Amino acid sequence: SMYAENVRAAHQGMFLRMEVCGTLPLGYRGEPIGGLTRRNRPKCKVAIDKDDRPYARKIYKWWVYDGISMDQIARLLNDDPNAPAPPKSMTGIWNHGAVRGILTNARYRGFWEYGKTY
Repeated sequence: SMYAENVRAAHQGMFLRMEVCGTLPLGYRGEPIGGLTRRNRPKCKVAIDKDDRPYARKIYKWWVYDGISMDQIARLLNDDPNAPAPPKSMTGIWNHGAVRGILTNARYRGFWEYGKTY
């Protein structure tokens, strides 16, 4: 706990520079910017993933405009062989909870907050 403030300050600095410091939502990826982290991983900035972005948009379109249920959206994604795996998924299978997690994630509305988990 004696290092907590230093770690928090470092994470806040990364957040303000739009560097990756956690799990990114569907449609975003880390783009290497040079240098290494303390864990010898490449430092990355948050960037839009051109391959996954259409799926994030499809999920919102199906829910908001087409009125499709979350379970049906999960089925549509599971039936598409090109659909990406849900974020944080160990199985790669879409379900109601994974779709709900996308639809309720404030990052898709432009609200990125330090320390907020989704």
